[in-house]
Amino acid sequence: MAKHRFGVLIGRFSPIHQGHIDVINATLEKVDQLIIVIGSANQPRTIKNPWDAEERAQMISAAIPSHTPKYIYLSDRPYAETIWLSDLQYKVAQATGFAEDSDIALVACKTDSSSAYLDEIVQWEALRFNLSVPVHATQIREKYFTYDVGYKEFLAPAVVDHLEAFRKTDDFKTLKDEFDFISDYKAEWVGAPHIPVFVCTDVVCIRSGHVLLVRRKHSPGKGLWAFPGGFLGQNELVIDSAIRELKEETSIALTKSELKKAITESRVFDSVGRSLRGRTISHAYCINLGSGKLDRIRANDDAIDTRWFPVDEALSMEEEMFEDHHAILQFFINRA
Repeated sequence: MAKHRFGVLIGRFSPIHQGHIDVINATLEKVDQLIIVIGSANQPRTIKNPWDAEERAQMISAAIPSHTPKYIYLSDRPYAETIWLSDLQYKVAQATGFAEDSDIALVACKTDSSSAYLDEIVQWEALRFNLSVPVHATQIREKYFTYDVGYKEFLAPAVVDHLEAFRKTDDFKTLKDEFDFISDYKAEWVGAPHIPVFVCTDVVCIRSGHVLLVRRKHSPGKGLWAFPGGFLGQNELVIDSAIRELKEETSIALTKSELKKAITESRVFDSVGRSLRGRTISHAYCINLGSGKLDRIRANDDAIDTRWFPVDEALSMEEEMFEDHHAILQFFINRA
C-alpha cells in the first residue's frame, strides 16, 4: 500500500504511554507526516486531564524524539458532535495545507466508548491498529496519584521526568486533594447492589446579555466557575430543585414563581463521562430574565463567589468552568 502524505491520530494522551508510542511508530511506516490531535484541550486541570494540551504535546515530543509531528488542539463538544467534527476537519485542512482527502489517513485504534467518533469520520482512509500493551492511561494516573512507582512501567523516561517535576507543583497538590476526594466519594458506594446514578439540576440564568455563575467552594472542581445547581432532593420535583439551588447559592431575590415563569427551555445533559464522581445526569433550565438592571446577588451555601458575566466573556472561560458547564452554556446560547 502506498504511503499517505498525512496521518491523523486523535487522543487525549494523558499521559502518552508505550501503547501510544507503538501506534505512532506503526503509523510512521505508512505516512509521511503525522498530525496528532490532542483532545480535551482548553479544559481545567482535573484528575482525568491533569496536564494542559501544550504540556501533553511536550511529553509526546519528548517520547518520540526522532519525529516532529504537527499538533492540533481540539476542545470537547459533548452536545455538539457536528461542530466537533467541523472543528476537526477545518484544523486538519489547515495543518495539511488543504490537502485532498485521499492524501489523509485516520489512525483508528479503538480502546473504549470514547473512540466512537472514529465511525463518524468517513472521508479519510482508516489505518487500523491494536494497542500492543495492556495499559490504559487511567491506570497510569491512578498509580501516579497514589505514589505507586508502577506508573512508570509503560512510560518513556522523558515522560517520567516531566511527571516527577509536575509532582512538585501546587497544581499537583490541588489535584491530589481532588483525587482523594473522588476516591473516598466512590468508596461510599462500594458494595451497593447497583452502581448508583446521580441526578442533579443546574440553572443557566441570563439577564441583559449576562449569565449568572457561581464559584465552587468544595471539591470536586473547587474554585471553578459553574452554574447554580446541586443534587436533586429525595422529596422534590426537578424544577423545584433547580429553583432552590439558584436561590440558595446566589441569594437572588426573585420569587420562585417569577423564576419559573422566566424558564424558556430545559434539557437533560447526560454525557456518560461528564462527571468524575460517577454517572451523573443533569436537568438544566435556561431562565431568561430579559433586559434590565442586573439583579443583586450574594454568594451563599456551596458558593464562595457569584457574578454576572457578559456572555461573551463566559464563553471564553472554558479552562475555568466545571465539568461540562461550558458545553451546556454553548448549547443554550446557540439556541437563544
